[in-house]
Amino acid sequence: TVAVSDTGLSVPLAEQAAIFDEFRQSDRTVARGYGGLGIGLAICRQIIELHGGKIGIHSSGEENSGSTFYFSLPAIPAATPAPLAEPSQVVLILTEHVQRSFPLRQHLERQGFRAQVLGILQTPNWLEELLAIRPGALVLDLPAARRGWEIIDILKKHPATQELPILFYSLLQEQDSGSMLMLDYLVKPLAADGLAQALQRYGVAPAADCEQRMVLVVDDDPEILALHARLVEEHLPECRVTCASNGREALEQMQTHPPALVLLDLMMPEMDGMAVLNAMQSDKRLQGIPVIVLTAQHLSSEEMTLLNQGVVAVLGKGLFTAAETLTHIEHALAYHKRLGSENQRLVRKVMAYLHENFAQPIIREQLASYAGVSERHLNRCFMQETGTTPLTYLNRYRIQEARKLLAEGQLSVIEVMGRVGFSESSYFTRIFRREVGVSPGAYKKGSRP
Repeated sequence: TVAVSDTGLSVPLAEQAAIFDEFRQSDRTVARGYGGLGIGLAICRQIIELHGGKIGIHSSGEENSGSTFYFSLPAIPAATPAPLAEPSQVVLILTEHVQRSFPLRQHLERQGFRAQVLGILQTPNWLEELLAIRPGALVLDLPAARRGWEIIDILKKHPATQELPILFYSLLQEQDSGSMLMLDYLVKPLAADGLAQALQRYGVAPAADCEQRMVLVVDDDPEILALHARLVEEHLPECRVTCASNGREALEQMQTHPPALVLLDLMMPEMDGMAVLNAMQSDKRLQGIPVIVLTAQHLSSEEMTLLNQGVVAVLGKGLFTAAETLTHIEHALAYHKRLGSENQRLVRKVMAYLHENFAQPIIREQLASYAGVSERHLNRCFMQETGTTPLTYLNRYRIQEARKLLAEGQLSVIEVMGRVGFSESSYFTRIFRREVGVSPGAYKKGSRP
């Protein structure tokens, strides 16, 4: 790999994906009168790709912070690229402050989601890390949201992350306040397959009860409005589709008949899409309605700034308590089928509870009550997902913890038994021998099957 760094203007995040296209120049260089045809980097890319290599850029996007251009060439013939992997069920929390994201991660894991934190400041190549994780959904905290639309633009231009649902949030534990904003973003005019995939992500699909659900389409362009309404009607012939030509009209309709989903144009006169989102967050009946925002193919830097300010304004309102915000995030993510089925999340939720409380007395009725389902349904879900029952899983987890303590050798067998939640020594010994192959006493003395 060869890398060349400079101390110049740097390249804005929103322009980095297109900087290697023909006849493209950064708005910053154009504004300062720098010459050039905008084909140098395009030629470089063509030559390098002909040799099986790749070229890229690392730049923070901050003005006058410089850029690093790099390229690499293979030492052996490049292999045929593998097809894109299926998205994982991970909820990725993208943040500038890793420690502050732990309460959200912990809450999501307790509710059965698989959550992971990625620090933007700590990980310069965060996009590569994100692509390697292939998350099912992305959550950005308030500091990251200040350039959130630039991040969204980058992700939407990459084929592996085009359909990634994105959620913004702010959470101030010390002030017991927070806010949440779910943004799914599509480029208009919509294509039929893109719309179908977006509707499927939110569970809005043709069904017997669809006539009782409504989809609201909002756009100030009459032709685009008619096109998008027709696409929804063709995909969901049983659903009711209504239209609004501006933000105020959309809000009036929502307050009268809350829809199941809103397709919302962002750039509208009088009351733009961000103002509509802001108003929806202030109305308890409208807060949880999924919104797919629509925007033009190319956004100017001014539009980017306006949208970022709109996101920050919504998040800065702090309308909810910290606990309410965590619950709103959980419910918003539950819409997305790619994060696992309801049964999978139910099982993971109970698993997280068992991991935290394994040392306490636990009965099946207690687990069913915690999960909010019947004992029979909980058993059925556990058997389906793990091949075992909740109490068998609990005993295996307890034995796993007991093995760690016995191997350390600091506690007696009776003390270990109490630490991991068993109350009868004969039962503990029988379960331990069944799972490990030897008695707890023999294991403590060094007998390892």
